[in-house]
Order: sequence, then C-alpha cells, then structure tokens
Amino acid sequence: KKKKKKKKKKAFYSDDESSKSSSSSESESSSEDEDEEPELDPDHAMLLSSTLPLLRSRNAGVVMSVATLFHYLAPRAQVAKVGKSLVRVLKNNRETQYLVLKNIATLVLSRPEMFDGSAKEFFLRAHDSTASALLKLEVLSQLVNESNSQLIMREFNAYIKDTSRDTVLIAATIQAIGRVAAWHPSLTDTCLRGLMTLISNSKNEQMVAESVVVVRALVQQAPEQRVRIIKQLIKRLENIKAAPARASVIWMVGAYHNLIPQVAPDVLRELLKVFKTESTQVKLQILNLSCRLFLTEPDTCTPMFVYVLDMSRYDTDFDIRDRARMMRTILLTDKCDKLKEKASQIFLGERKAPEFYAPSRDSESFSLNSLSHAVSHHVAGYIEIPDFPEDVPDGSIRDPIISSSSERSDNKTSSKKDEKRMKREVSDFYKESDSSGSEDDSSDSSDGKGSSDSDSDSDSSSSSDDSDSSKGSSSDSDDSAREKKASQKKKASAKKAKQEESSSDTDSDSDDSDSDSDSDSSTERRKKKQEEAKKKAKAAEQKAAAAKKDAPPPSKNKSKEEKPKAKAQEPVASLIDLGDQQGVSSLLDTSTPSSAKPLTLQVETSGGISPQGSKQAAATPTGKAAASMLDKDKLLVHNLLHFANGGGLNVEYCFTREESMYGVGMNTVKLSLHNTTNVLMQNVRIGDKRLEAGMELEPFSDVALLPASSTNSVKIHINFGGKMRSAKFDLVTDKGTYPVALTPSAGELVNPLLLSEPEFDELAKGLRGMHECKLTLPPVDDKPAEEIREKVLLLCNMYPVDSQTEGIYKFAGRDLGGEAKNVVLVALDVQGTLVGRSESTLLSRQIVKELKDAFLK
Repeated sequence: KKKKKKKKKKAFYSDDESSKSSSSSESESSSEDEDEEPELDPDHAMLLSSTLPLLRSRNAGVVMSVATLFHYLAPRAQVAKVGKSLVRVLKNNRETQYLVLKNIATLVLSRPEMFDGSAKEFFLRAHDSTASALLKLEVLSQLVNESNSQLIMREFNAYIKDTSRDTVLIAATIQAIGRVAAWHPSLTDTCLRGLMTLISNSKNEQMVAESVVVVRALVQQAPEQRVRIIKQLIKRLENIKAAPARASVIWMVGAYHNLIPQVAPDVLRELLKVFKTESTQVKLQILNLSCRLFLTEPDTCTPMFVYVLDMSRYDTDFDIRDRARMMRTILLTDKCDKLKEKASQIFLGERKAPEFYAPSRDSESFSLNSLSHAVSHHVAGYIEIPDFPEDVPDGSIRDPIISSSSERSDNKTSSKKDEKRMKREVSDFYKESDSSGSEDDSSDSSDGKGSSDSDSDSDSSSSSDDSDSSKGSSSDSDDSAREKKASQKKKASAKKAKQEESSSDTDSDSDDSDSDSDSDSSTERRKKKQEEAKKKAKAAEQKAAAAKKDAPPPSKNKSKEEKPKAKAQEPVASLIDLGDQQGVSSLLDTSTPSSAKPLTLQVETSGGISPQGSKQAAATPTGKAAASMLDKDKLLVHNLLHFANGGGLNVEYCFTREESMYGVGMNTVKLSLHNTTNVLMQNVRIGDKRLEAGMELEPFSDVALLPASSTNSVKIHINFGGKMRSAKFDLVTDKGTYPVALTPSAGELVNPLLLSEPEFDELAKGLRGMHECKLTLPPVDDKPAEEIREKVLLLCNMYPVDSQTEGIYKFAGRDLGGEAKNVVLVALDVQGTLVGRSESTLLSRQIVKELKDAFLK
C-alpha cells in the first residue's frame, strides 16, 4: 500500500520560496519521522517557524530564549535544530558562557541528541573559569556514547595527568569517569583499570582519595564480581594516606567481609596497631569493622573487639566514645536483651548501592533560562510553567476581537499605500462615469454654476423670433455642449477633493452619500480643534506680552521662563512633551525627581527564626554591602609588596567586602599596583600559586603596561577555606618575579548576617561552654557609640544588631569557610567585657583577640 503524503498547509504570510524550501526539507526527512511527528495547530506551527530564524542572532539571550521555547513547545524532532546555535554562542564572555552552559547541562539530561557530534566543543580551554569547566565536564560525561567514548576518555585522561590544573577540576574529572562507568556497563572495566592505576601511581593524596571513593561506589554496584579490586585496595592500604580513602577501603572490608573471610581479620589486626594515630572517620570505620567481625566470627575476633572498645572509651572525640559505649551496652552486657537479639539486623544491615546522577539534576525542576535555574534554588518572584491542559482549547480563542471603534481607529490610521490606492480607485470611478453617463450628466449640470452663461444666452435667444431661433439652433447647441462638459469636469474635481479629505475617516466600502457626510463631520471637528488651539495660543501670547509690559526692563530671564508654561497649555503633540503634563517627568529627562526615594534591598534573614521587632535591622542593607555602612576610604589597607623588594613595584591590598563572582566563599581583594620608578613596567601578572589544600585564587587579568609613577587597581578573588592562613603566590613583571604572602584578618573570613535581638539571644544560648570565648578589656564607656560601632565594623565584616540594652553592642556574621556556615556572634559591654560565640571556635577566638588589641590601642 502506498503511503499518502500529507499536504502541508501554506501559511498566509509565506511566499513561493519559503514553500519550496519547506517542501525540499520535507523530502529529505524520512517517512518514519513524518509519521511520528505530531500534527500541530496552525498557530503553534506558525510560532515555531517564525522564531526559528532568530537562532542566527548574535545575541546569546535571544538564542537562549528561542531554545527554551523549542524545549517546552516543539516536537522532539525539531528540538535538535537548537543545539548548534547554543554551541555557537558559547564563544562569548565568561558570564554568558556560564549561563549558556548551565542551560545546556540541563538540556542534555533529557535531550542528548541535540549535541551529537559537538563533543569537541565542550573540551576544556585554558581560559575557562572553574565554574564553566565543571559544567563542561558534566556535559561531556552525558554525551558519551559508543562512537565518541574513546575520544572523551582520552580527554579525561589528559586532564588528570595535567598537574598544572586545579585540583578541583581533577577531582571533578574523576567523578565524571565514575558516572561514565556507571551509565555505560561496557566501559566499566576500562574505567576501573584506569582508576586503580591512578591509585597505585599518583602521589597526589586528593586524587587518590577521590579515586578510591569512586571505586568504592562502583564496587557496590556488583561486589561479587569485583572481589579482586577489594583485595588490591587492601594491599595498597599502607600507602594510602588520605583519611577519606582509608575510611572507604576499611568500609569495603567490613561491608563485604563474607567475600574475603580470611583477609578481614588480618586487616583488623594491622589497623589496631595504628588506631590511636588515625583520624576520626577512620577510627569510626575500624570500630564498625570490629563489630561486624565480632558478630560473624566471635571466637577469633572477640579480643580485638574488646580492645577497640577500650581504646575508644578514652578517645578525645565524643562520637567515637558514644559509639563504643552503645556497642558495649548492646553486645557485651545483658541490659538490652531485645536489642541484643536483633544486633545482626542493626549492625550487619546491607546498604543500598549509591546512584550516580549529574550535579545539575537539582536545577532540572526549575524553568530554563530563569534566575532560579541559574542559582539552583527558588528565588522570590519565580513562577513555574503550568502544565499542558488536558483538553485542547478551541483555536477561536486566539482570534483577535475587532469592534466598530477599533475598525474606525484602524481606518483613521491607514497607511500611505492605502490612501494612494483609494485615490486611484476614486479617479478611475469618475473617469468611467465621465465616459458612460455624459448625457445624463449634461442634463443634470444645466442647473450648475458653470452653465449660467449658456442659460442666459438661451433665454435671450428664446425671446426673439422663431425664425431666428431655428437658424442659430445648431451653433447654440454646440456651444452649450462644450460648456456643459467643462462644468462637469469642474464638479468632478471638486468631488474628488472632498473624497480625498474624507478617505481617512470613512470605510472603503461606504456609499458616496456616507463619505460626504463623514468628510463634512471630520473637517468640522478638525476646524474646531484648530480654532481652539489658535485661541489658546493667542491667550498665551497676550499673557506673555502683558507680563513683559508689567515687568521691569532688566528681568529678561523671567519672560524666558514663562514661555514653557505657555507652551504647556497647548495640546500635546509628541511623547517628549508628555513630561510637561500633570507633573509627569519627560521620557528623555535624566534628572532625578525630587520625590524619588532610595531603593531598599530585600533582606535575607537567618532562616529558621523570623525577625520581629527590629526596626533598625529592617532598614539595613543586605548581602556583602556591610561595607556601604562605612566610608570605603576608611577600610583597612595593608602592604603586600614594598617597592624596595619589588624592583620599584609597590603593592597594597584591601578587602573590599564585595560579592565575588566566583562563589560565596570567595573574598574580593583589591590590589593597588604603584610603579614608583621612572621606567615603564610591562606585563604585570600573577605567576606561580603556592596554596594550601582547600584554598583557591582567581588572578586578575594581566596588566600590559604600567606607566612610570602611575597606579593601577585590580581585583583578585581568594578562598581561604575559613582558616587563618596566607595565600602565597608570585607577582611577575618584566623586571623579575617577587614572592608575596597575603594574610587575612579573622574578621574578613565572615559574611554579615542580619538578626534581630531576640534571634541573637536565642542563638547565643546554644553557643556556650567550649563555643564561647570571653575576654576582658578596659572600660570604653567614655567613647561614643558611633566610634565603637565603626571600630568593630572596620575589623569585622558583620552587621550591628539593634540592642535594647544600653551599653551593650551586638554584632552577627556567618563563617565563610566550610559547608556548615557557622554563625559568629560578638557582644561588647562598655564596662570591659568582650564575648565571641561560634561553633568555629578558633575563628571566634581570633576575632575577639583582634578586637581587644584594637581597643587597647
């Protein structure tokens, strides 16, 4: 049976070329795709076809909007057209590239076919930011298939071997390899061999730790088939120094001890020798391993289990002490008989294998190309896209509603082409009437003005004799015919002029009588408006003239000032003049209105506790804008490189307390580069970075030229990891390389936190004992309140809390480092007490110490 080809409806705006191109594209597509492609509503198809050319735009925002439209509304076969356009706009600045990659990472989760053949476009470049590189690695792991698997795996291997890359990117590459191994079973063995080689040969502890964690997750997928890998990891346990890696290996020994019954007890025996020197997470896994072996092999492992419990009893970590006390009570005493009977279910329960998923999975619930999607959490004002209706709505609801008033307004605003067309039609109409009905018009035109002379002649001739009239009848009739034709032409021209005036106010299908009446009414209205405008203008001129006469001669400026007032009374002719009506500012007026109020930012509070009764806190700016409460010139400036040690380059730094574009945990530091010499300096940049684990540094762009005796300000972004440690790096110029160390103060390692006094007091109650640091200092009650607040805010990036108690000043912040984001609270009593509270004990102690030194000075 022959398949019937569907006829494609031609849209009303399409031309022959578009129809030819569409027919050729349909012929190239396969018949199967034509059958599977759903039939679209004409309006729906028109929307998609009209927005498709916008994919060629050079504006990344336009391309991203069209891609969002096709993702939600287009059939799956048409969405593939968007992929190449998105790849094209990736070659843009860092900010745009990140946002496009964020959307691509979500698109590739459900539509990987959009980017088939574009894997090379997502390879890492040297100038890529860390955030963009992480998204590229995620996209590459999603695009792996049978055709490009070898290419992408070689690229991952190159990233791991490149020691110059950031450790964060190397760790993300290892995680991407793990996802590829989990999603593609045919590549699992290859990935495991590569990770085991990395564990045995690499000297980077962080790489080894990340590799072991990934291997453990892969072993959990099929432990019976990968016993050999567990034994290899046990052999390398002595060489593995990273705590997370050692904990993962010990966990595998305890979880799968039944697969290696002869090896597990010996591993426990070796680990007991170094139990006291291990980290907390390794000790917990040793404790769990001994418990599992005690339950399965009580004859051989009971002494080792008791030894571990005795060692844990006196450990400094309370988690280990509590775990050991619980195990001893359940397993070695008779106090909990019911729990002892179910001990195997409690301690030997199987754990479900972890699921590998893309990091962008959390953003998939938000709409593409939205702020909530970019930041991966719900933002105020976000509106979700509603679901499709169950019943297809009638297409007539999208038809425009045309009323009589709108028709008249449309006719009034007709284009020049329509006016010309109407003129031609009117002229043609009168030409036809001249040729067809000349006899009727001649009889009618005898009553007109143009035939007055012929009538007088005819009357005079009729008063003469009959003989005379008969003789001159032929000549008189010829003259009268000519005169009648002339009068007819004059009448036609007059009617034509009236038709032109009334054509903009009447419909094209109206009768001649209607057009005459409408033209008369429109001309009358226009004349009335013109007369009113002239009257108003004359009145304004008379007032201005009277003012000139009454005013003294030197005051010429007054008359100039009164002219705009007179003009304001005239009818408005353009949008620019709207600014003079009823106090509304002009569209082109760039001056600030007198009634303008300063914008207030929305305050993000501490979350669990709702701020109540804090009037001052509600008016305080938010975010990292605590620096705006102070004069920026008063922020502390420190010397980073003296000109005597920097070859004439003097560098000073200052923490600006601005929001960093590279992450919440980053500090923005302004560097002032001053060339103290009389010679031009070139190519000033940051060289080698010698950072400790957990630290990050985003350098400034290279300064090509630094003229003599000039200063240039640049910004760098540093993540100190929440600890008081120096960021060591090299400053390089054409004169040489100079090592520097940038050390932050403890007060710059916090973010301001907005709290009311009840919230502050409630949080302070839970931070006592070891989380509290109290110091004494001389009384400062003689100093004004503003000076005390300013001194604290200069040293600490915190918010002042509105305190109702006189003589007590309270400040709140949040730790920048780590995942916990612990709260840091500072309370100052003018009588000589300074208290700091936080779970980050070292940080709060250092802040209080620095504040005490500042007040002692």
